[in-house]
Amino acid sequence: MGTFTDVHERKVQEERLSFLAAASERLSLSRDPRQTLAEVARLAVPVLGDWCAVYLPGSGGTLEPLVVHPADEARVELVQRMLRRYPIRRDAPQGTGAAYRTGKPQLLPVITDALLEARVADPERLAVLKGLELRSGMSLPMVWGGEVLGVIDVASSDPHRRYGEADVALGEEFARRAAAALANARLFAQERRGRQRAEVLRRLAQALAVTLEPAGVCEVAMREASGVLGAVYGGLYLLEGEALRAVSWTERGSALRERYREVPLVAGVPLADSARDGRPRWFGSAADYARQYPHLEAQIRALGTEASVSLPLAADGRVLGCLVFAFADVREWDSEERDFLLTLSGLVAQALERARLYEGLRASEERLRLALQSGRMGAWDWDTLTGEQRWSPEQEALFGLGPGTLHHHVNDFFRLVHPDDRERIAANAERAAAAGEEFVEEEYRIVRPDGQVRWIASRSRFYRDDAGRVVRMSGVNMDVTGRKQAEEALRESEERFRQLAETIPQLAWMADASGHIFWYNQRWYDYTGTTLEEMEGWGWQKVHDPGLLPEVLRRWRASLQSGEPFDMTFPLRGADGVFRPFLTRVMPFRDASGRVTRWFGTNTDVTERQRAEEALRQSEERYRRLAEAQKRFVADAAHELRAPLTAIQGNLELLLHFRDMGEPDYTEALTDAAREAQRLSRLVNDMLALARGDAGLRLRLGPVRLDEVLREAFATARSLSNSHRLELGPLPPLTVPGDRDRLKQLALILLENALKYTPAGGAVRLGLERSGGWAELRVVDTGVGIAPEHLPHVFERFYRADPSRSRDSGGTGLGLSIAKWVVEQHGGEIRLQSEPGKGTTAVVRLPVGEGIGGALP
Repeated sequence: MGTFTDVHERKVQEERLSFLAAASERLSLSRDPRQTLAEVARLAVPVLGDWCAVYLPGSGGTLEPLVVHPADEARVELVQRMLRRYPIRRDAPQGTGAAYRTGKPQLLPVITDALLEARVADPERLAVLKGLELRSGMSLPMVWGGEVLGVIDVASSDPHRRYGEADVALGEEFARRAAAALANARLFAQERRGRQRAEVLRRLAQALAVTLEPAGVCEVAMREASGVLGAVYGGLYLLEGEALRAVSWTERGSALRERYREVPLVAGVPLADSARDGRPRWFGSAADYARQYPHLEAQIRALGTEASVSLPLAADGRVLGCLVFAFADVREWDSEERDFLLTLSGLVAQALERARLYEGLRASEERLRLALQSGRMGAWDWDTLTGEQRWSPEQEALFGLGPGTLHHHVNDFFRLVHPDDRERIAANAERAAAAGEEFVEEEYRIVRPDGQVRWIASRSRFYRDDAGRVVRMSGVNMDVTGRKQAEEALRESEERFRQLAETIPQLAWMADASGHIFWYNQRWYDYTGTTLEEMEGWGWQKVHDPGLLPEVLRRWRASLQSGEPFDMTFPLRGADGVFRPFLTRVMPFRDASGRVTRWFGTNTDVTERQRAEEALRQSEERYRRLAEAQKRFVADAAHELRAPLTAIQGNLELLLHFRDMGEPDYTEALTDAAREAQRLSRLVNDMLALARGDAGLRLRLGPVRLDEVLREAFATARSLSNSHRLELGPLPPLTVPGDRDRLKQLALILLENALKYTPAGGAVRLGLERSGGWAELRVVDTGVGIAPEHLPHVFERFYRADPSRSRDSGGTGLGLSIAKWVVEQHGGEIRLQSEPGKGTTAVVRLPVGEGIGGALP
């Protein structure tokens, strides 16, 4: 008799436990994280599925597929290429991303084409996934210590296998054990890398410490760093001007060196960016690099590398260059790796700076030696505590000593100093040291062993201990005997020059090359009433006219800048407060090289000359006016005399040729001739009056009762016409300084003009009134008036506005010109106000006399 028991579930459970035990044992043997992940994938296939992919966090928020292990290895490359092209995002809402983000397994019990089409939009990616013929899948997070380290994806292409809760539980336990193994492997690898890196940094520091040339530093840095980092390519660039130049490469990168030997600082590449802003660039993979620098994707793909880094080499806040490394694998660049590389780059930067300083020191020492030799200078050092001195060979030669003949105590130095200078330079050094000064400068004489006296210029520095006590002095000396001799010769020459400048009649002064005036002759002080303290430098501005000073300063500064002579006339204020014009000329003094060293200026009083020039100008102006007046007189006379002479001549010829003409014609011809003769007489008299005025004739003015003159003129005008209404307005008694006859002539001209151009029956009115300090007379008529366009010209000689100013009225065309001349001779003014058809008003204003009885009883 027998029994049958279903032990399938128990057997399945036993197999799963056996699988987990074997997996734990095999995973515990791995000490390398990458090997651990590869072992995880090998263990998962085919127990958990046909396909297995292990993901770790990558850059840019993605999950990088570190291992892909299918049962069908022929299609592994296709899957890897798809995953590189379409990286999985950590924030994906489903599948692998969701498992990483939540730490919970994700199950796809059934994978259908419809499901793939709903989740995958890209046709190419969809075709690859359909081609894998996956039927079920799950994403298992690797969780350790509460942290998700990565995700294991498993899938089955068996149409009869569907993942369920039991599969998820098994996978979840497998993933937990895989996470523990990965964490242990990382700890082991981290500890191993820590030891290796510490050793590398120790060796690198030792090697760099004894390397004192920049090229040697670069070579040591690349050799030591590339070995421990396992870099495929590595290069060290130094910043030179506006470009980075490659100075050292790993052996495998030598081909790239020719291509990237020099990189402009403005180039859009990680290397140049790090050099510009002093920040490193970390790239976990080629995809990460391509995302940050898409324009360089083709180049990074062509290199066939994954992770890379660009590290600035900075010392004292200044970027010296960059280190670049590229790696074959993907890297996370955790804080440990970053700290190691930043420490490495810091060591290299410090070594480079030290090498450069050493190189600069050697160059400085060489330049100092050459400078001391070429400049005939010597260097010395004095231990103030022991009194011991050390001199350079150049210093010994400077003091006339043979090599090694100086006794090295400071007292031996003072024995060579001129006796008159010893106490002074010792006291100055003690004063500067006590005052806490850093440097002291001195000039003194020495007496060489052969008795020759030389001048020495010394500049030295104090060195103090922590307590501030001077423990050392060092400095350089220079033989300045030639300069001292030249300065003495210049001083004597300037003294002679100043003595000479005191004898000249001008104001004189001297300025240095910058325009700072340091000397004036005595005549300057006598004229301005100032002192050197007031005038020194730019104090001379105090005696200048403030209105002209800006232009003087502008031109003086222009001469200082160009080195050209200065020449300008401007006023200077004297001690009496009066400004007088001075012609100022300044000449530059130049040395043998053409450089301006001094300015010498003189100020010449040109007051009398300007007066003479002004008198000459006025005389020439009077002559010009007289000449013009004569020309106008001749032209006017020729024009105006022709008409009456022609009329007289015509009438006389008529009488001569027609003796038997009738009595009426005979009388008319004689009348016309007489009338034209009278007109000619008036014209000649008027022209003579104007000619005298043009010649500068001045009237003799005396007290005149203007009201009496006007009353006489009005009486005369009344006898000239019976057809007009003449009105005499108020004539208050007013006395003006004037010429009685010319004032009467003025009044008659205005009255006659008014009568001539006022039709019969019209009115002419004469009036006088006082307006302030003026006597104002008015002649008002109701005549034809003057058009506005003619008013500006009515005082011009011989000007007539037809028809009201025609010759038929008997005028000479000179009346108003004469009237204007008379008014001007009396210091007054005249004007006409007129409106055509309504009449004209002539207004004359004459100054009332003061002190001559402005109003008489």
